[in-house]
Amino acid sequence: MSGTSMSGAFTAELARIAAIPRRPGPPPTHPDGTFVFTEARGLSRAAAAMAAGACPRCGGQGMAPAPPIPGEPPRFGRCRCRRPLDQAQQYNAAQIPARYGACGLEDWREQPLQRGVVSRALRWVEEAEDRERHPTLTKLGGLAFCGEPGRGKTHLALGLARRLVLGGQRPVSVRYVEPNQLLQTMKARMGRAAGEAVDIGALVAVDVLVLDDMVAPRTDFERSVLDELITRRWQYGGPTLLTTNLTAGEAASALGARAASRLSALEWLPMSGLDLRRRGAA
Repeated sequence: MSGTSMSGAFTAELARIAAIPRRPGPPPTHPDGTFVFTEARGLSRAAAAMAAGACPRCGGQGMAPAPPIPGEPPRFGRCRCRRPLDQAQQYNAAQIPARYGACGLEDWREQPLQRGVVSRALRWVEEAEDRERHPTLTKLGGLAFCGEPGRGKTHLALGLARRLVLGGQRPVSVRYVEPNQLLQTMKARMGRAAGEAVDIGALVAVDVLVLDDMVAPRTDFERSVLDELITRRWQYGGPTLLTTNLTAGEAASALGARAASRLSALEWLPMSGLDLRRRGAA
Protein backbone atom coordinates (compact mmCIF):
# COMPACT_ATOMS: atom_id res chain seq x y z
CA MET A 1 0.00 0.00 0.00
CA SER A 2 1.42 3.38 -0.96
CA GLY A 3 1.94 6.14 1.60
CA THR A 4 -0.79 8.26 -0.04
CA SER A 5 -3.45 5.52 -0.03
CA MET A 6 -2.56 4.50 3.53
CA SER A 7 -2.89 8.12 4.64
CA GLY A 8 -6.29 8.33 2.95
CA ALA A 9 -7.52 5.13 4.66
CA PHE A 10 -6.22 6.41 7.96
CA THR A 11 -8.10 9.69 7.57
CA ALA A 12 -11.26 7.86 6.53
CA GLU A 13 -11.11 5.62 9.62
CA LEU A 14 -10.70 8.64 11.89
CA ALA A 15 -13.72 10.25 10.24
CA ARG A 16 -15.74 7.09 10.74
CA ILE A 17 -14.94 7.00 14.47
CA ALA A 18 -15.75 10.70 14.84
CA ALA A 19 -19.14 10.11 13.19
CA ILE A 20 -20.20 7.43 15.70
CA PRO A 21 -23.28 8.81 17.51
CA ARG A 22 -22.66 9.57 21.16
CA ARG A 23 -25.16 8.87 23.86
CA PRO A 24 -27.18 11.85 25.00
CA GLY A 25 -26.20 13.27 28.34
CA PRO A 26 -23.57 15.52 29.87
CA PRO A 27 -20.39 16.35 27.93
CA PRO A 28 -17.90 13.46 27.85
CA THR A 29 -15.16 13.45 30.44
CA HIS A 30 -11.81 11.72 30.73
CA PRO A 31 -9.49 10.79 33.62
CA ASP A 32 -7.06 13.50 34.64
CA GLY A 33 -4.44 11.13 36.03
CA THR A 34 -5.24 11.51 39.73
CA PHE A 35 -7.26 9.29 42.03
CA VAL A 36 -9.93 9.65 44.68
CA PHE A 37 -9.88 7.16 47.56
CA THR A 38 -12.89 5.95 49.52
CA GLU A 39 -13.78 3.00 51.76
CA ALA A 40 -16.29 0.27 51.00
CA ARG A 41 -16.95 -2.93 52.96
CA GLY A 42 -13.74 -2.54 54.89
CA LEU A 43 -11.57 -2.12 51.80
CA SER A 44 -9.74 0.83 50.30
CA ARG A 45 -11.19 1.79 46.92
CA ALA A 46 -9.73 4.04 44.22
CA ALA A 47 -11.52 5.88 41.43
CA ALA A 48 -9.97 7.90 38.64
CA ALA A 49 -10.73 11.61 38.99
CA MET A 50 -12.47 12.94 35.90
CA ALA A 51 -11.75 16.16 34.02
CA ALA A 52 -14.31 18.12 32.04
CA GLY A 53 -14.34 17.74 28.27
CA ALA A 54 -13.42 14.94 25.92
CA CYS A 55 -9.93 13.55 25.64
CA PRO A 56 -8.23 15.47 22.79
CA ARG A 57 -6.56 12.29 21.55
CA CYS A 58 -9.54 9.95 21.27
CA GLY A 59 -12.49 12.34 21.50
CA GLY A 60 -13.95 10.37 24.39
CA GLN A 61 -14.16 7.13 22.38
CA GLY A 62 -11.43 5.34 24.33
CA MET A 63 -9.63 4.19 21.16
CA ALA A 64 -6.85 6.18 19.53
CA PRO A 65 -4.58 5.77 16.49
CA ALA A 66 -1.46 3.69 17.04
CA PRO A 67 1.80 4.67 15.33
CA PRO A 68 1.47 3.70 11.65
CA ILE A 69 3.53 0.89 10.15
CA PRO A 70 4.51 1.37 6.49
CA GLY A 71 2.55 -0.96 4.26
CA GLU A 72 0.07 -1.89 7.00
CA PRO A 73 -3.54 -0.70 7.42
CA PRO A 74 -4.33 1.83 10.16
CA ARG A 75 -4.17 0.48 13.71
CA PHE A 76 -6.03 1.59 16.79
CA GLY A 77 -5.55 0.80 20.44
CA ARG A 78 -6.84 1.69 23.86
CA CYS A 79 -6.17 5.38 24.44
CA ARG A 80 -3.71 6.22 27.18
CA CYS A 81 -6.37 8.43 28.79
CA ARG A 82 -7.97 5.16 29.95
CA ARG A 83 -4.88 4.10 31.88
CA PRO A 84 -6.06 5.67 35.18
CA LEU A 85 -9.31 3.72 34.90
CA ASP A 86 -7.36 0.49 34.48
CA GLN A 87 -5.03 1.41 37.34
CA ALA A 88 -7.95 2.08 39.68
CA GLN A 89 -9.42 -1.30 38.75
CA GLN A 90 -6.11 -3.04 39.53
CA TYR A 91 -5.85 -1.20 42.85
CA ASN A 92 -9.36 -2.28 43.85
CA ALA A 93 -8.57 -5.89 42.91
CA ALA A 94 -5.67 -5.85 45.39
CA GLN A 95 -8.12 -6.09 48.33
CA ILE A 96 -6.20 -3.62 50.51
CA PRO A 97 -7.92 -3.03 53.87
CA ALA A 98 -9.38 0.44 54.38
CA ARG A 99 -7.09 0.89 57.39
CA TYR A 100 -4.15 1.04 54.99
CA GLY A 101 -5.75 3.16 52.30
CA ALA A 102 -3.41 6.08 53.00
CA CYS A 103 -0.20 4.04 52.98
CA GLY A 104 1.68 5.74 50.19
CA LEU A 105 5.39 6.44 49.91
CA GLU A 106 4.57 10.15 49.90
CA ASP A 107 3.15 9.73 53.43
CA TRP A 108 6.11 7.77 54.75
CA ARG A 109 7.68 9.08 57.98
CA GLU A 110 11.28 8.01 57.87
CA GLN A 111 13.16 7.27 61.07
CA PRO A 112 16.96 7.64 61.17
CA LEU A 113 17.53 3.93 61.85
CA GLN A 114 15.44 2.97 58.83
CA ARG A 115 17.19 5.01 56.15
CA GLY A 116 19.13 2.07 54.76
CA VAL A 117 15.96 -0.03 54.48
CA VAL A 118 13.96 2.73 52.82
CA SER A 119 16.78 3.46 50.39
CA ARG A 120 16.88 -0.20 49.40
CA ALA A 121 13.09 -0.28 49.01
CA LEU A 122 13.15 2.72 46.69
CA ARG A 123 15.87 1.13 44.56
CA TRP A 124 13.71 -1.99 44.37
CA VAL A 125 10.67 -0.13 43.07
CA GLU A 126 12.79 1.77 40.55
CA GLU A 127 14.11 -1.55 39.29
CA ALA A 128 10.54 -2.87 39.06
CA GLU A 129 9.62 0.14 36.93
CA ASP A 130 12.54 -0.42 34.54
CA ARG A 131 10.84 -2.15 31.62
CA GLU A 132 14.09 -2.68 29.72
CA ARG A 133 15.66 -4.54 32.62
CA HIS A 134 12.44 -6.31 33.59
CA PRO A 135 10.02 -6.68 30.66
CA THR A 136 7.96 -8.71 33.14
CA LEU A 137 8.29 -8.96 36.91
CA THR A 138 8.63 -12.73 37.07
CA LYS A 139 12.37 -12.62 37.75
CA LEU A 140 12.38 -9.67 40.13
CA GLY A 141 13.29 -10.69 43.68
CA GLY A 142 11.12 -9.84 46.66
CA LEU A 143 11.68 -8.10 49.99
CA ALA A 144 10.93 -9.15 53.55
CA PHE A 145 10.46 -6.35 56.10
CA CYS A 146 10.95 -7.79 59.57
CA GLY A 147 10.93 -6.24 63.01
CA GLU A 148 8.83 -5.48 66.05
CA PRO A 149 5.26 -4.16 65.68
CA GLY A 150 4.68 -0.51 64.79
CA ARG A 151 7.85 0.07 62.77
CA GLY A 152 6.02 0.82 59.52
CA LYS A 153 6.59 -2.49 57.74
CA THR A 154 3.09 -2.70 56.25
CA HIS A 155 3.09 0.98 55.31
CA LEU A 156 6.33 0.61 53.39
CA ALA A 157 5.29 -2.61 51.62
CA LEU A 158 1.94 -1.19 50.56
CA GLY A 159 3.56 2.11 49.57
CA LEU A 160 5.73 0.20 47.10
CA ALA A 161 2.78 -1.77 45.76
CA ARG A 162 0.64 1.34 45.44
CA ARG A 163 3.34 3.17 43.49
CA LEU A 164 3.63 0.27 41.04
CA VAL A 165 -0.12 0.07 40.48
CA LEU A 166 -1.07 3.75 40.40
CA GLY A 167 2.15 5.45 39.36
CA GLY A 168 3.77 3.10 36.89
CA GLN A 169 3.69 3.07 33.13
CA ARG A 170 2.60 -0.53 32.77
CA PRO A 171 -0.29 -2.56 34.21
CA VAL A 172 0.67 -4.28 37.46
CA SER A 173 -1.58 -6.65 39.39
CA VAL A 174 -1.23 -6.82 43.17
CA ARG A 175 -2.93 -8.88 45.85
CA TYR A 176 -2.84 -8.21 49.59
CA VAL A 177 -3.08 -11.27 51.84
CA GLU A 178 -2.92 -11.46 55.62
CA PRO A 179 -1.91 -15.08 56.34
CA ASN A 180 -3.60 -15.26 59.74
CA GLN A 181 -6.90 -14.06 58.28
CA LEU A 182 -6.53 -16.56 55.45
CA LEU A 183 -6.03 -19.36 57.98
CA GLN A 184 -9.11 -18.35 59.95
CA THR A 185 -11.20 -18.17 56.78
CA MET A 186 -10.08 -21.61 55.69
CA LYS A 187 -10.86 -23.07 59.10
CA ALA A 188 -14.33 -21.54 59.03
CA ARG A 189 -14.99 -23.12 55.63
CA MET A 190 -13.74 -26.59 56.47
CA GLY A 191 -16.45 -29.13 55.89
CA ARG A 192 -18.44 -26.90 53.55
CA ALA A 193 -19.01 -27.46 49.86
CA ALA A 194 -15.87 -27.55 47.77
CA GLY A 195 -17.10 -24.55 45.81
CA GLU A 196 -16.68 -22.39 48.91
CA ALA A 197 -13.04 -23.30 49.44
CA VAL A 198 -10.42 -20.56 49.31
CA ASP A 199 -8.60 -20.63 45.98
CA ILE A 200 -4.94 -20.09 46.88
CA GLY A 201 -4.04 -20.11 43.20
CA ALA A 202 -6.07 -16.94 42.64
CA LEU A 203 -4.25 -15.28 45.55
CA VAL A 204 -0.75 -15.91 44.25
CA ALA A 205 -1.23 -15.52 40.47
CA VAL A 206 -0.44 -11.81 40.45
CA ASP A 207 2.56 -9.65 39.54
CA VAL A 208 3.21 -8.62 43.16
CA LEU A 209 1.98 -10.44 46.27
CA VAL A 210 1.90 -8.63 49.63
CA LEU A 211 2.02 -11.11 52.52
CA ASP A 212 1.32 -8.95 55.55
CA ASP A 213 2.14 -10.04 59.09
CA MET A 214 3.40 -13.56 58.52
CA VAL A 215 2.87 -15.54 61.70
CA ALA A 216 4.33 -18.73 63.11
CA PRO A 217 1.87 -21.59 62.53
CA ARG A 218 0.43 -23.23 65.63
CA THR A 219 -0.91 -26.45 64.13
CA ASP A 220 -0.04 -28.86 61.34
CA PHE A 221 -3.04 -27.54 59.37
CA GLU A 222 -1.77 -23.95 59.57
CA ARG A 223 1.74 -25.06 58.63
CA SER A 224 0.45 -26.95 55.58
CA VAL A 225 -1.62 -23.98 54.37
CA LEU A 226 1.29 -21.53 54.73
CA ASP A 227 3.63 -24.02 53.08
CA GLU A 228 1.26 -24.31 50.11
CA LEU A 229 0.81 -20.55 49.87
CA ILE A 230 4.54 -19.83 49.94
CA THR A 231 5.45 -22.71 47.63
CA ARG A 232 2.83 -21.92 45.01
CA ARG A 233 3.87 -18.28 44.98
CA TRP A 234 7.48 -19.30 44.48
CA GLN A 235 6.46 -21.58 41.62
CA TYR A 236 4.39 -18.85 39.96
CA GLY A 237 7.27 -16.38 40.08
CA GLY A 238 7.29 -12.67 40.63
CA PRO A 239 8.18 -10.63 43.71
CA THR A 240 6.64 -11.05 47.14
CA LEU A 241 6.63 -8.25 49.69
CA LEU A 242 6.56 -9.90 53.10
CA THR A 243 6.10 -8.27 56.51
CA THR A 244 6.60 -10.17 59.73
CA ASN A 245 7.55 -9.85 63.38
CA LEU A 246 9.69 -12.97 62.95
CA THR A 247 13.36 -12.97 62.07
CA ALA A 248 14.54 -14.99 59.08
CA GLY A 249 15.77 -17.71 61.44
CA GLU A 250 12.50 -17.82 63.40
CA ALA A 251 10.48 -18.04 60.20
CA ALA A 252 12.63 -20.89 58.91
CA SER A 253 12.25 -22.80 62.17
CA ALA A 254 8.48 -22.27 62.37
CA LEU A 255 7.48 -22.93 58.76
CA GLY A 256 9.54 -25.97 57.85
CA ALA A 257 12.37 -26.64 55.44
CA ARG A 258 10.48 -26.28 52.15
CA ALA A 259 8.80 -22.96 52.93
CA ALA A 260 11.96 -21.68 54.59
CA SER A 261 13.94 -22.43 51.44
CA ARG A 262 11.48 -20.43 49.35
CA LEU A 263 11.51 -17.51 51.77
CA SER A 264 15.32 -17.45 51.78
CA ALA A 265 15.11 -16.09 48.22
CA LEU A 266 13.69 -12.85 49.65
CA GLU A 267 15.99 -10.05 50.75
CA TRP A 268 15.39 -9.71 54.50
CA LEU A 269 15.49 -6.12 55.75
CA PRO A 270 15.27 -5.63 59.55
CA MET A 271 13.36 -2.48 60.52
CA SER A 272 14.38 -0.83 63.77
CA GLY A 273 13.24 2.45 65.27
CA LEU A 274 10.38 3.55 67.49
CA ASP A 275 6.85 2.18 67.63
CA LEU A 276 4.97 4.67 65.44
CA ARG A 277 1.61 3.72 66.93
CA ARG A 278 2.77 4.67 70.43
CA ARG A 279 3.80 8.05 69.07
CA GLY A 280 0.25 8.62 67.82
CA ALA A 281 1.19 8.15 64.17
CA ALA A 282 -0.86 6.14 61.71
